[in-house]
Amino acid sequence: FEKCALVRQGDLDRVVPSDDRDRRESTLRARLEGAVDSAAGDTNAADALRRLEAALKSHDEPLLNFSGAVENAIRRLELSRNIEHNALQALDAEQRRTEGPLQVIASHVEEQVSLQRTIAALEAGLEWDWTSFGDWFERFEGAIAINAGFLTGHSAIRRVVMGSACHEPADADQVAAMAHLVAEACRAGALGFSTSTAPTHNDGDGAPVPSRAATPDEIVALASAVGAHPGTTLECILAGCLNGFSPDEVELLTAMSRGAGRPVNWNVLGVSAFNPGGHESQLAASTHAAANGGRVVALTLPHSMRIRLSLLTGFVFDGFPGWAEVIALPPVERIEALRDPAVRRRLDAGAKSEEAGVLRALSNWGRLEVIETFAPHHAGYEGLSIDEIVTRSGADEDPFDVLCDIVIADELRTGLRPGGMRETADDWRMRAEVWRDPRTVIGGSDAGAHLDMMCGAIYSTALLAHGVRDFEVITLEAAIRELTSVPADLYGLTDRGRIVDGGAADLVLFDLDTIGYGTERLRADLPGGASRLYAEATGVHSVLVNGEIIVDDGDFMGVTPGRLLRSGRDTHTVTP
Repeated sequence: FEKCALVRQGDLDRVVPSDDRDRRESTLRARLEGAVDSAAGDTNAADALRRLEAALKSHDEPLLNFSGAVENAIRRLELSRNIEHNALQALDAEQRRTEGPLQVIASHVEEQVSLQRTIAALEAGLEWDWTSFGDWFERFEGAIAINAGFLTGHSAIRRVVMGSACHEPADADQVAAMAHLVAEACRAGALGFSTSTAPTHNDGDGAPVPSRAATPDEIVALASAVGAHPGTTLECILAGCLNGFSPDEVELLTAMSRGAGRPVNWNVLGVSAFNPGGHESQLAASTHAAANGGRVVALTLPHSMRIRLSLLTGFVFDGFPGWAEVIALPPVERIEALRDPAVRRRLDAGAKSEEAGVLRALSNWGRLEVIETFAPHHAGYEGLSIDEIVTRSGADEDPFDVLCDIVIADELRTGLRPGGMRETADDWRMRAEVWRDPRTVIGGSDAGAHLDMMCGAIYSTALLAHGVRDFEVITLEAAIRELTSVPADLYGLTDRGRIVDGGAADLVLFDLDTIGYGTERLRADLPGGASRLYAEATGVHSVLVNGEIIVDDGDFMGVTPGRLLRSGRDTHTVTP
């Protein structure tokens, strides 16, 4: 730490002039994170924390209060499980006597352990010396195998402008500053703007993502900033994407599209013969928007998404009424809460309440499948539903109690999967009708947010394998159109999405008889040894990007001909 310019104001002055506050702040962030990188390899993480604390105390610049940079850097420390309890208590006592970002360390240590692999992947796989969308964006030029474009995210923009107040309503000046950053990102090549108000979207601390604090007026203002730049688009996820849009949400979607003069897409629209009218009520938002000068498009996956859940991450479970406060507890406290019969009954009731909406289907605990266990005496439970486990035990036990007992024994890590609902021919016929609806586009994305929970990448091969070959609800030609020119037209991609003279040679050569996907498995191939769910493609022989083969007979060629798609250069404007 003594080697870092962070500790000495004079060093910082020589790097960046003192009158350039923005650059001074970004430089301080980069140097602080470099210091954290140096400490991350220490065998005694508690000692590293103490030295970090000492280094920060020696630097009396008020710049340390900006944008939670200290907090973000501290999160990236690879805290180990063997940090001594008394050392943490001493550190916590010291922190309580001071103000500032260091106060977050002790209260979040255990939660950060659960995120360690994800943090390690980000740390090992990315450079952290960028300070703007353009800085980050440029590093992909010439370094990607496929074509890729990016939207700018609302929550990141809120953090930059509002710092630690990012979970609060913004004033007019802050909204204006955020609109300026959105416009700046679009000028740098961003394809548009993305936001979320979904109640299931929380950050690494268990707090709502910052965009959830935005008012409709703020969201519309940022969407409108996109409209000043050619070839841009909008994306959002609202609470109603799960439970059905409220009248206010329908008006918000319409206002976003109309204000920007761009289509707005949301994801993801579920279609099932089990609830035949559900998707129609959702698509009514598109009809309303069209009648009022806007365009709203639903993204929909052709297959049923199978997700991997756990009470360690808590994702999805924290969407149940009354569950968020328990999921937000550090793991040890969360386990103790789950031991409490009164807490169990309260959680069970919340999950089965009307307020749970479509998530209520998950509260049929007996149908949950155990796909991975960690306690040795539970190894035989893998592949069984909770109901089957109860039956095997021969005891008259409540399925939720059995689930909690298993999860506690596994220290919350148990892998779970919703079960009991198998796809039928009726499901695929109904989905095919929705695919042909101009209010929808096949696809869906979480920007990689849930790499260890779901594998949405199979949607294209699922459409060809099941929609075309197995159930014959769509022709091959129509299916290819839905996967290529339809999304290309939504985003305004220039010279892509069709095989034409002069167009980009982005091609996939596949065998319809064998096209498909393998079983989803965790694969620890991310930077830092982190895992993701992966399914091998079958029946794909070759993939060409911009005329160059990147996959040949199933083998990756190690080339990077992908183009970084920039708004206005690689896209044209699509209006409602």
